[in-house]
Amino acid sequence: MQKLILSKNLTGLVFILSVLFSTAGCSQEKTYWKATTFNKKNKEPMHGATPDYISDLLTDFQYVIKDGNSFHLDFPTKRDIQIDTLQSFSYRRFDAEEESDAGKLIDTITDISISGASLQINFNFLGTLSDDNRFVLHYQKLTAAEYKKEIEDESAYLKTKTEAFEVYAKNYKIDPDWKTAQNASTVSYNLPDSYGKLVATLPKNFEIAEDGSFYKDTFDKLKAGTLAKNNKLFKIELTSLSESFYDAKLVLIKAPESDFDMKRYLAGKPFNFKVVEQDANSFHAVMLSYKKKDQSVRVRNYISFKHIYKNGIHVFYIADDENDIKVKNSKEFAKQHYMLMKKLVL
Repeated sequence: MQKLILSKNLTGLVFILSVLFSTAGCSQEKTYWKATTFNKKNKEPMHGATPDYISDLLTDFQYVIKDGNSFHLDFPTKRDIQIDTLQSFSYRRFDAEEESDAGKLIDTITDISISGASLQINFNFLGTLSDDNRFVLHYQKLTAAEYKKEIEDESAYLKTKTEAFEVYAKNYKIDPDWKTAQNASTVSYNLPDSYGKLVATLPKNFEIAEDGSFYKDTFDKLKAGTLAKNNKLFKIELTSLSESFYDAKLVLIKAPESDFDMKRYLAGKPFNFKVVEQDANSFHAVMLSYKKKDQSVRVRNYISFKHIYKNGIHVFYIADDENDIKVKNSKEFAKQHYMLMKKLVL
């Protein structure tokens, strides 16, 4: 039996790879693995967005071939990694604005162990509010034939989803009722302490207020949010409806005009993000999901976005509304935010 243990030294800068063989000896043949689940090391439940965020970090590590001191990744991207240099799944780091963790890796691999039919990767995830940030990723061992079949099935399913999203987006029509809502009358608001004392014109059923909630985003080269530099944040509230979690955002960033390009910004969006209407400085998009059981596509989120550059300031309007039949008025918010995108003037 072969047992491989990969661990970090005390400084966390280098790895030591130890390979132990039984007295009978062990060959270095390829072994094939499929990720099955991950959990907190202490078995406590995960809360909030933690499972989704970690799933995103682990995307490239769904399937692994171990070949000697290398991991070969096959889906959704192909690459080879030397195990003794592997420090992180994503190599994403905290922004400089986040002072306590600035520059630190969001996820750090601490230990890799293989024994028989078990492969486990232990890692720390700093994106959780829990005091214990230790997690473990579990793999199931496959035969070479099973692995090949899994990759073929995953590739075929991804192709099916991609094509279904393309067709859905091509045939998507914005509700005519959303268009007629653009006739609403408008009112002007002075944006307080907004660098250039900007004035925003928007429909009368909206109000602007400074936003004290935590927020973080990236617009092309620009960092946006509560902790980002040269930022002013406002929320735009729909006065006729009370669900505050559907407020739109108005983000002001003092920066050179060249730091934002709409084409570059949209190029970084995932394949299920589809722009269905666009002009020079705004777009309306849908985030799509696919139901394998009946091969259906549905809108998961409606996104309305506008960018204006004025007086050396980038102004971003963003509304991301979940399409949830369980949430009262969710689609009404999407409609109103689409109208606001059309009517907003600075």
